Amino acid sequence: MSFHRYSSRGRTRQPKNIKRSYFSGSVDVPSPYPHAKASGSVAMVSLATSLNNSLASSTAAANGYDTENQKYLHLALSQSNAGSFTTSTVTLYGYNRQFGVWGKMKYPVAFPTSSLQTDWNFMKNYADITLTSEAGSTIYLTIPINGTDRIAFVGATNAGLTVFAAGSCD
Repeated sequence: MSFHRYSSRGRTRQPKNIKRSYFSGSVDVPSPYPHAKASGSVAMVSLATSLNNSLASSTAAANGYDTENQKYLHLALSQSNAGSFTTSTVTLYGYNRQFGVWGKMKYPVAFPTSSLQTDWNFMKNYADITLTSEAGSTIYLTIPINGTDRIAFVGATNAGLTVFAAGSCD
C-alpha cells in the first residue's frame, strides 16, 4: 500500500516558509520541525537587473521564490547592530508566469474621495513596497501579494540583515 505525499503547500492558513519544500526536512531541521530559522532565511540580489526573467539562473535569489499563489507574504526582518550598519532597505519584486517578467511590487496609498474628482491619476496613488529594517531588532510584516507567483528581494545595502519569508492564504 502506498501513501500520497503532497508536493506543494496548497492554500494554507498557517504561514509556510517559501524557501523550504513543504514536506522535506534537512539534517539541521528534520520534518516535522518546530521552526525553520536554521535554514529558512531568503537570499537577496543587490540589483533588479540581476533578476532572471526565464527563471534559469544558477543563483537562487535571481530566480526569486515560489509563493504557490498565496495571498499574504509574512516577513521577519532581523537587523544586527554590528559595525556601522544600523538599517537596511529591501524592495520587493513580483513575477507572474503569464507575463514572464519581474516588476516592482506596489501598494495603494490613496484612492479618489469622490466620483467628482477629475485629477485622479491611478499610478500616483501607488508606492513601491520598500522595507526598512530597524537597528538591533526584528520586525514582522504581513503584506498582501494576492496570488503573485514569485517574490524576489532586492537591496544594495543589506549587510547584517536576515529576511525570513512565508506565505499563507488567510
